[in-house]
Amino acid sequence: AQSYILGRLRRQTFFSLAEANQAIAGMVARINDHIMRRLGVSRRHLFDTIERPALAVLPDADYEFAEWGFARVSLDYHVEVCGYFYSVPHSLIRAQVDTRATARMIEIFFQGNRITVHERRYGGSRHGTNPEHMPSAHRRYAEWPTSSESAINELCRFSKSRGFSIDGDQVDLYVCIWREGVGYLTNVGGPCWQQADQGQKHVSSHEVNAIN
Repeated sequence: AQSYILGRLRRQTFFSLAEANQAIAGMVARINDHIMRRLGVSRRHLFDTIERPALAVLPDADYEFAEWGFARVSLDYHVEVCGYFYSVPHSLIRAQVDTRATARMIEIFFQGNRITVHERRYGGSRHGTNPEHMPSAHRRYAEWPTSSESAINELCRFSKSRGFSIDGDQVDLYVCIWREGVGYLTNVGGPCWQQADQGQKHVSSHEVNAIN
């Protein structure tokens, strides 16, 4: 088609783009209406009778470019995609997964099924973690309060549920230790535990009390 059009328009001079496009459109129509010797019909006839009925409607959403790749789930149940790390269910540790990255989201597939989707990160923390993907022990640790005030409130709540009470004025310094998903509390500033129903009970600053 290109050789046909250029060959017939090579001697003409156009003074505007619209004029050139109009001449090209005439050549295209001439090609489509030309009866082909072997088939005995024109290209336009073939299109109208075979291809047009098979056309599907255009999709509702615009085409979105996506980049596919492979990744292996690391021990922290995250996979690296485009320099950032995204979580998957922890049961897939060491498994190989397929990743699909678009401008807006990161999709992760396992054996052809989409297992999770994350909003794509371009800054801030390099890890995007869904709490539902974490083992229960890791999830309990992540939910542990980070500020001193909320931590003291959590201490009081735990102590009351186990028959102890805490004198808030005496809780100046404490340590929270997590070992294999089990929480432990110890105070390093002096006695702070009181037995609620048996009078005072002092706990050594070296004694660790399990609360889980």
